[in-house]
This record gives sequence, C-alpha cells and structure tokens, in this order.
Amino acid sequence: MNEKLAWLLAVILGGVFLLPMAFDVLLGIALLAVLIQYSELHAPVLRVLKDPLYLCALALLLYLSASVLWSANISPKGVAQLWLRMLFVMVFVLGLAVAHQRTSITLLRACQVVAIAALLCALLSLILFYMYPPADSRLEGPFRLENPGRIGRMLAVALLFAITLFQLERGRWRWLAALSFVVCSMALINTGTRSAWLAAVFGIFCWLLVSWHPKLNKAVAVAGVGSVLLALLLYVMTYHPELSAQLFPRGDSFRMSIWQANLRDILDGHVWFGWGQLVEHRVEMGGYLFRGTHNMFLAMLAAGGLPALVMFCVVLGWTGLRLVRHAGGAAATLGLVLLIAGVAGFLFNGDRIIDKVNFVWFVVWVPLGFAIGLSQQSTLDDSN
Repeated sequence: MNEKLAWLLAVILGGVFLLPMAFDVLLGIALLAVLIQYSELHAPVLRVLKDPLYLCALALLLYLSASVLWSANISPKGVAQLWLRMLFVMVFVLGLAVAHQRTSITLLRACQVVAIAALLCALLSLILFYMYPPADSRLEGPFRLENPGRIGRMLAVALLFAITLFQLERGRWRWLAALSFVVCSMALINTGTRSAWLAAVFGIFCWLLVSWHPKLNKAVAVAGVGSVLLALLLYVMTYHPELSAQLFPRGDSFRMSIWQANLRDILDGHVWFGWGQLVEHRVEMGGYLFRGTHNMFLAMLAAGGLPALVMFCVVLGWTGLRLVRHAGGAAATLGLVLLIAGVAGFLFNGDRIIDKVNFVWFVVWVPLGFAIGLSQQSTLDDSN
C-alpha cells in the first residue's frame, strides 16, 4: 500500500512533463480512492486533517473558491473547474503528508519519476527546438508545457529534484540524475524565461547553502555577498541600458507597467475582497493585452483582497518554519529550496494558486505536504 501511494504521488508530479492535462482527473480520483480504500490510512489522514497548518491552507483554498460569489461574469463550467481543482489540491497535500509520515520511499519515488520525466521532456523539446526553430527563438514543451514560460519554470524545479536524487542514490541512478540535470539545464537556458532562471539559481544556491550547514555568521556573509551581486545587477540594468539590453533583450517585458496598472485597479475598490478568483483581468501595455498580474503576491491581493494575501503569506512562512525545524533531512531540504525557488519565481510570475498541476504545485503544495508529514512523523516518534 505504501509503495502504491508513493508511486501514485510520483506519477502525479512527473505526469506534468509528459501527460496531457486530462490525466490529472484520473490520477486525482485514483489518489482519493487509495486514501479511502485502505483502513490503515484512516488514522494518519485524521491526524493531518487536524493539523493547524493544513487547516490554514484549507481556509485559504476555501476562501478563494468562495470568491466566485463576487466574481463577475462567472460560468457554471468555471465554478466547477475551480472547485474540482481545489479538491485535487486538498487531496494531494493530504496524500503526500500521509505517505511521507509512513515511509521515506515517497521522496525517492518522486525524485526518480520527476527526473526521468523531465529528462525525456527536455530531450524532446530540444530536438524539436533545433529541428524546427521557433520564430521567437524560445524553446517550448509538449502538451500543457507548450509555452516557454511554463516549461521553463517546470524545468527549474526539475533541477532540484535531480540534485536530490543525486544525493540520495548511488550507481546508475546517480548517472541518470546528473544527465537529467545537464539536459534540463540546456533546455531551461533556451526557454529564455527569466523568472525560471531566477527560480533555478535561487533554488540551487539555497540547496548548496543548506547542505553546507554553515554557522550563522558564515550564512550571513554568504547572504550579504548575494545581496551585493543582486545590487550590482540592478545597477547595470538602471545605469547601463546598452549592457542591460544585451543581458535582457526583452527588457522587463512590461512587468513594472503591468504591476502598476493592476495595483491601480485593485486600489480602486478591490483591496478588501479582490475581484474574485475567476475574473480574467487584463491590462493594455505597449499595444499588447496582458492577462494576469505576473506576480503571485499581487495576484492573491487581486483575487481575494487582503485576507487572501495574508493567509497566503502565513501558509508560506509557516511551511518554511516547519521545514527549517527539520533541516538536514532530504525531504525538508528539497521542500525548503522548492519553497524559496517558488517565492523567487513568484516575484515575476504568477496568476493563481488553485490551478492544474504546474509550477505552483511543486513550490507550494509539495513543500506544504512535506512540512505536515515531517511534523506528524516527529510527533509520532516523540509519543513512541
């Protein structure tokens, strides 16, 4: 049973790289059936359902789902899709937390499946990229990843799974993890997605820092050096436009203008409760029409107002604190670096957290599941 649950969770995560979106429904139903069918899972399920962190995340999901009540121009199809995805997220976090508190094989299977699926996806995308070069010279992926931004962000998190697999395994699996890391890195660079580059760099940097186990003064020194390098980059972008144009040929992709326009619309009567999760808000910039805020924190404020933003930040911070308490373990390390990579990526991208299996699942719901599972496991160990 433990092996079956671990494989099912791994396939849900790995399937995003190779399977059409329609398979998500089937996998979600299968996961729910496993949690209901096996009586030995009922006790750990109840423990997770009583966990305050899970309840906090559940409150956020329910609040955003309830925002359909004040969303303009809603449709029955949109409401049904939102609530089904919300249920899938709840069941996935529940399943991951239950599986990890029962056996550590869950992490290993997830890393194995994601590394293989991402490797195959990256190879296929690179072959098509060089055989049929796109007009914008940016690599795209198969099925739901047929967008440079989507596949870029997914490859960024795949690198972290490959590193973890390299750490956990020996022999052939280590070679496969290394190959997956190299090929996914090549594909990631060719996507031209800067938010994905930022997420990958922050994730890898934090993984190295956590694995190094430095003393506080050394950690502060490293963080200071990183801040100086970031300040130098901002200086180059601000005061050397020619060099900035070479490093970032697409400029800021209207990010500043998009944020300002959306924030202006939010402040115009939508601060407290937002305009609802289902509203497709668009702003026009430079002759282009942009959907979404391109910043997850701003998206939370837009969708559900201050309550949604506060709950979202609480869930992220609380998850991070729990993972830090268990620092040193592979699951806690992976969950923490995924969370950090997600926060970095969310600064320049993000639309909604209740969505199909995608980047948000890897950087919010996977760390949350590991954090709850580790806490439950620690509580059981203490009681025993």
